[in-house]
Amino acid sequence: MTSMANWQTISRASLADVVSFLDPAGSKASRSPVEGARSAIVTIGQTATDQILVLEAVATLDPTMKVVDRLFRTYERWRPRRFGIEANAMQSLFADLLSGYTRAMNLHIPFVAVTQPTNIDKIWRIRTTLQPAFESRRIVFGPDQDELVNECKSFPRANRKDLVDALSSAVSMLSSIQPPAVINSRLDQTARYLRSQGADPRYIEKRVQELARNQRQREPSYAISVARGLGSIPDDDRD
Repeated sequence: MTSMANWQTISRASLADVVSFLDPAGSKASRSPVEGARSAIVTIGQTATDQILVLEAVATLDPTMKVVDRLFRTYERWRPRRFGIEANAMQSLFADLLSGYTRAMNLHIPFVAVTQPTNIDKIWRIRTTLQPAFESRRIVFGPDQDELVNECKSFPRANRKDLVDALSSAVSMLSSIQPPAVINSRLDQTARYLRSQGADPRYIEKRVQELARNQRQREPSYAISVARGLGSIPDDDRD
């Protein structure tokens, strides 16, 4: 597994971009009483060489106000450029309440309500967002992130997917710092993969255009990228 020995020396100033993402527990599909519905917060940093460092990854059964407190502490530590909050269904209420609360407290946290595309299967969205980064070994895990690593290894078979889902959403929010030639290469790779999976040509064209547009605008991207099989991604253990 790719990791860094000097993780504690990382500072916000040393990173080209930092984003956080919160997936609230509120509206998740019902789970067994043993599992419960967890809130997941993932913070990632992007280096000047386009590496993605997983700075924090926490999933918790804490009540809402404790989750909010953790969110504030995360912001104070890393000062992310954006703090995404999943806003599908009832989770939008949580996002609205949180934004109102921070305004009332005169706190200036760059929250972004993120509505996941409902016309794309969740497993497909996660897989196709993360696989290119794992394929190129861009994602680097920090210490004490075994739970996230295990979710990646067992995806999509494991019951728990909240951390890997939050990670994929955070990766989608990063800015592109790659030169045009690299971006175009990834777009070509995207198209080749979708053709190999038998995707409709019109769908391929639409998704590639969305990815290109989002890269130009430096906006969050949910477009499809090359895939390899997420469950086998953390095979850097072979090193």
